[in-house]
Amino acid sequence: MLIQNGTDLVLPKGIETLSKEELSLQLSKMGEKGFRRQYPHPFLGLSRTPLESEEWVEPKTLDSEIRRIEPQRSGDALNIIVPVAKSDRNVYGSKVTLGRAKNNDIIMREPRISKLHATFIPKDDQVFQIMDMGSSNGTLVNGEPLTAREAVDLKSGDEISFWRYVFEFLSLDDLIRQLK
Repeated sequence: MLIQNGTDLVLPKGIETLSKEELSLQLSKMGEKGFRRQYPHPFLGLSRTPLESEEWVEPKTLDSEIRRIEPQRSGDALNIIVPVAKSDRNVYGSKVTLGRAKNNDIIMREPRISKLHATFIPKDDQVFQIMDMGSSNGTLVNGEPLTAREAVDLKSGDEISFWRYVFEFLSLDDLIRQLK
């Protein structure tokens, strides 16, 4: 379990993560060109998860639905990286979906995350947008709530919150700089 200020933090079951150490090792083995071919998309760096005292478990949800993890820290940030990448589970063309349902690209099995919570939309090679899909608990970008179904541009370093999970949006270039 992850401890922050003496309190447990939790990460929802189902979210596919990488560590900065894993990615750094891959970068050194593949070289930058190979790494860019392998990961031609942005990432989310997890910066905060709900405290255990903030954890809400639906009466029908077993505690086993939430797994406790012990990621390493890199400075003050958690060392967890989530690819913003397409999977074979989602039928929405080029959009990358995030939500609780199993057909999302980024799955967060957390009761306060909607089945289809948000989508990431590639605008061009360098720009991604995010859109809240009318989720129950909303999506924030840099502390500002998104209007449902209105896409907003993201830039590297933007803070994105899904309920009490806070991520930093990272361009591939910025992630590579952090890994070097």
